[in-house]
Amino acid sequence: MAEAEGCTPECRQALLNIVDCSLHLWNGEECLDYNQLVAAIGAADPYVPPVNLCRIATGTYTGDGTLGQAIVGVGFAPKYVAIWRHKTGEGLTEDYKFEKLDKGWGDYAYAHVNTAVGQVFHYTFDNRVNSLDADGFTVDDDGADSVPNSLQVVYDYLALG
Repeated sequence: MAEAEGCTPECRQALLNIVDCSLHLWNGEECLDYNQLVAAIGAADPYVPPVNLCRIATGTYTGDGTLGQAIVGVGFAPKYVAIWRHKTGEGLTEDYKFEKLDKGWGDYAYAHVNTAVGQVFHYTFDNRVNSLDADGFTVDDDGADSVPNSLQVVYDYLALG
C-alpha cells in the first residue's frame, strides 16, 4: 500500500486495521471514520444501507404481576426479544424462556419449557409478551401471576433490533 502523504501513524495503522469496530479511510486530506462516511453518503443516497444495522441490548427487570408491564429503555424498537428467569445458582428447576418476533405470531410468544424433572417442551402462549414497542417490549402475567411477569421475580432479556 502506498504511503499516504501527511497521514499520521495512527491513521496509517487504521488504513490496515479495524479499530474499535470502525474502519478508517484516508481520502488524501484527512482520516475518515468509515461509519461517518457511510452515514454521510447514506443521507444523499437511499441505496446505501444505514449504519448500525443490528442493535443488541441485554438487561434485567423485575416482574410486577400485572397484565401489562412496559419494559422501556432498550434504546431501539426490538425485532426479537428473548426472556428468561434470572438464575442465582445451580440446579434443575422448572423454567421458561420466551421468544417474540416482530413479524407474525400476533399476541403469541414461543416458549421453551424445562421442567423440574428435566423434560423439555415447546409451546406458544398468548398473554405473555404482548408487544415489541418503540423502546422496549411489554410483558404480561396472563392474569395468574405467571411468567414472564410474576410478582417480584427477576428476569433477564436479550433484545435484537
